[in-house]
Amino acid sequence: EDPYDINFVCPFPDALTSGHVTVIPFVPSQHAEKFTEELSAHPELRAYVPRTLAGLTAILTYTEQMRRRPERLFLAVLQGPKREMAGVVGYLGVSAENRVAEIGPVLTFPAYQGQGIASRAVALLLKLALDNPSNGGWGFRRIQYVCHPDNDASWHLAESLGFRREGIHRSSRTLSANDSGKRGAKQCPPERGPGGSVDGLMLAICWDDWENGVRDQIEAKLSRV
Repeated sequence: EDPYDINFVCPFPDALTSGHVTVIPFVPSQHAEKFTEELSAHPELRAYVPRTLAGLTAILTYTEQMRRRPERLFLAVLQGPKREMAGVVGYLGVSAENRVAEIGPVLTFPAYQGQGIASRAVALLLKLALDNPSNGGWGFRRIQYVCHPDNDASWHLAESLGFRREGIHRSSRTLSANDSGKRGAKQCPPERGPGGSVDGLMLAICWDDWENGVRDQIEAKLSRV
């Protein structure tokens, strides 16, 4: 069987690992069914995801759309020695030219919440993106994180990792027509296209934040057993 082509603009290793957490590319044949089961059993996971993911077909379509855009990478988060799938993370809007990227989405399945898994997974993505090439990283200058302003758990996670708030981006993301009833959705006139909009709380870590303390904070987190 041919290896899965992640079609990503930057180098990504077979796995990123820290303690009990491993992050690997999301391979639909290995991970899509579990992801579908969790979203079906726990619809609250979709509360702040700006897209309805209902059923295996929708998830396969979504993951293939992600794969076809080289500036995006969808990742599975595994936990423990049995490498049980515990959630997903990803990179969005990766620009090797501008040396910027966004981390998202970040979802942890309910059975694994409260164990620091998402925090460690995001820390791994930060280290890869912000470390200098001499240390095995991409040498990026800015990593941003966008969540709904009311998603307290998400922005608390980001701030605990050193992300700094930059403000609210109003109506920054468009929802599909099926998602327009989601929490925080704002309705728009039909002449501006289907679907509502949501605001985004923008947080970021820049290279100077990284060099002036955030890297030490992240490396301390990743070194814990």
